Formats: sequence, C-alpha cells, structure tokens
Amino acid sequence: RVKFLVGLFDTPYQTDLAGADKEIEKAENESLALQASRERLVLLKNENNVLPLDINNVKKIAVCGPNADEEGYAQTHYGPLAVEVTTVLEGIRQKAESK
Repeated sequence: RVKFLVGLFDTPYQTDLAGADKEIEKAENESLALQASRERLVLLKNENNVLPLDINNVKKIAVCGPNADEEGYAQTHYGPLAVEVTTVLEGIRQKAESK
C-alpha cells in the first residue's frame, strides 16, 4: 500500500536507464545508500571481543567463501550497473595495508 501511495507503480518500467543511473549516482543518493548499507550490518556474536580487529595484533586473516573476492553479489539488476564495488577481501587488504 505504501508503494502505491508514494507512486512507485506510476511508471513501473524505466525506459531511460542512463537517466535513472544519473539520479541514483547523485551524491546525496550515494551517501544515503552508503549509510543504509552501514546501518544494516548486524553483529550477532562477538566472542572474546574479537571485533573490531586490531591490525597491529593480527598476523594472518583468512577470508573464505565464494563471495570473498566477488563483486557480483554486491550488485543488483534493480540499480545502476556502473557502480564501484569493494569486495570483502579488497576491503580487508586495504585496511591492513593502511597500518
């Protein structure tokens, strides 16, 4: 019902994909999307207060799984295709190299 009230179904099919990308890529929209991504993360268990990692005390980090260095999982066919994605592995490497 809310989607109808805010007009999401007024033009259900986007034909101007470049225009849609420009709208999504506006600075205020990107910052809102980044904020939403950060706020959606939930840590369910932090045994022995392992997180956040203290890079100065960590010798090795194992990053496992099929999505560790995969960009595709972070993208969607509902949004722009030309987005910059940092994989989990890249993010950990960047953080470790900055120390």
